[in-house]
This record gives sequence, structure tokens and C-alpha cells, in this order.
Amino acid sequence: MPELSFNTLFPFTPFTDAMGATRVIPGSHRWNEQERRPDPTETLPAEMSPGDVLFYSGYTFHGGGHNRTHDQWRYAVQMSFNPGWLTPEEARVVAVTRERALRLPRLAQRLLGWRSYLPGGEGGYDRLWVKDAKDILAEND
Repeated sequence: MPELSFNTLFPFTPFTDAMGATRVIPGSHRWNEQERRPDPTETLPAEMSPGDVLFYSGYTFHGGGHNRTHDQWRYAVQMSFNPGWLTPEEARVVAVTRERALRLPRLAQRLLGWRSYLPGGEGGYDRLWVKDAKDILAEND
């Protein structure tokens, strides 16, 4: 299967196993989708310091670990990179009403998913959420 997305995780605080560092299964991005299920014993903690970055395929099995410290927290920024024609990973357009989106700057609308993929430039509304994106963009121009 072609690689359609990859992810990054930038820690602002130390990520230790005891703090519940993100866990990954190395090589799981190569598994056939129906080949097998992941086993928690296969996971490894991605222990990192501020300034480090974890790069991983969108197909890699991953998840947060259990924080056993009870008084320390992990803070990070996670970014996913994928083609514009894929639907958003998060349903932000469900969380932000159309009325609220209309009051936001155009860039904020687009970042929240109130947009269409524009393969042919500004006039190429031929993919996702065409009607709403077209209406919202037109009203804020």
C-alpha cells in the first residue's frame, strides 16, 4: 500500500516510559492490513527529550503509554502530513458550527477543515465539502 501520510511528534517535556511515552511497534507499517493484530508486548516507548522528534508512518501502530508518575505530564505537538484530498483526521468541522466558522478569518476556516481540496486552483471546487467551502470562502472574500 502506498505511503499516504506520516506523523511527527515534538516533545516539550521529557518523554519517559514512566511518564507514559508514546509507544510504537517498529516495523508495523509494513504489515498487511489483515495480517495480524498488534500485541501490547511488541510496543516500545519512544523516550525523547525536548528538541527531539519522532517521525513515523501513518501505518505504524502507536499510542500513548500509561503514566505511572501521577505528578508529571507529557506535553508535545503532533503534526500529520497527508495529501490534501484526504478527509481530515479530526472532525473539526463538526466541532465548529458554520455560523462560528463564518466569523473566523479565512486561514482559520481552512485550517479547521472548512475548505475543499483545490487541485485546479481557486476555481477547482471538485472534491470534498464543495458547497460549504465554496459558500464560506465566497462570504469572506
